[in-house]
Amino acid sequence: MRLKMYKLVLKTVILITIFLLLTKDIGAVLPSSIIQLSQDVEELRLQTAPQASVAFWAESVKDGFVAENESENWPTASTIKYFILTAFYRQFMDQWNNQAPLGQYEKGTGESVSETLNGFTYRDLARGMMGYGYSEIGNWAYNQCANICIYFLGGPSECTVKIHSLNSGLDSVSIGRYMLEDRQPEDNLNPVEDFALLLRLLFKNQIPNLTESDHDNIRECLIQNYFQERYLSYIKTGSLSSIPPVRSEAGYYLKDDNALIWAVNVVDFTGDGAGIGTLENQISSLIKLRLLDAPGDSILTPTPVVCQPAGDIDCSGKVNSLDFGSLAVDWQTVGSVANLDGLGVVDAADAIILFANYNKEAD
Repeated sequence: MRLKMYKLVLKTVILITIFLLLTKDIGAVLPSSIIQLSQDVEELRLQTAPQASVAFWAESVKDGFVAENESENWPTASTIKYFILTAFYRQFMDQWNNQAPLGQYEKGTGESVSETLNGFTYRDLARGMMGYGYSEIGNWAYNQCANICIYFLGGPSECTVKIHSLNSGLDSVSIGRYMLEDRQPEDNLNPVEDFALLLRLLFKNQIPNLTESDHDNIRECLIQNYFQERYLSYIKTGSLSSIPPVRSEAGYYLKDDNALIWAVNVVDFTGDGAGIGTLENQISSLIKLRLLDAPGDSILTPTPVVCQPAGDIDCSGKVNSLDFGSLAVDWQTVGSVANLDGLGVVDAADAIILFANYNKEAD
């Protein structure tokens, strides 16, 4: 009788364990507001840019995740630089603060290096690629930093191989071209689930062959912001206006001893990209607010999300270089959150507002 009871208890424990393991990664212990994201994101898509395709990932590392189209291998614009940065650091970490041999790039490519990059170290190139100093060096040099990093890694194909060597789960990432080059026949592609994997590894200090200090050096290259002066975030955005137009964003918040990871990619495979900037901003803002369990997530309207201070286009809490990038990408377009004065088209008047509030933080 005892043996029979023991077997029954053991079977029950095994079944409960299996159930918990199977449900852990589908948001079983996530708040209902997070589980509801798929439906709410679809509502936003239909309201704002129904022609667009959307992939997203929302995760509490401690509790689980929800996602849609997470394995779709789509172009992600400059947000793909997360992977380039990590591979670049792992190859050149022993020379990180040494001046980079930019002449090798000029000789190998026949392209002159921007004068704004003179004297750059490997670290400077990495930070420039991720958006630091964007307003000083400009969009061309910002992307040239990435191209120099790709070149030093051996070109697009070899760069891809070195990204794959970071973790077997990143084998869908593809660096098919240099930045600002023709997107055909090869583009730069990755699914949003790969953003989540890399950011999780970075948060946990688990990138192979790197110390905790090395992980800190990588994080130091990422744009950092605070939500309500409480929660630190690391973030990278990307925009492409050529066909197919893309708007993307990925990052994570630190909340106590947990990481809250988000990744959003919006692609218009059929149109001119109308509304995708607003849609990406809406979705990213909604996911971040839900993950942080913050008030103010009732943005399910066709109206673009407008954050303060004026000029904080990406709703990071501060007007910074990323906002200059958004303004440049959406220049002369209509219906964008970069239209700061509300007069329809993104133009010089909006740039003046942004410049006036540069480095200003939310109250």
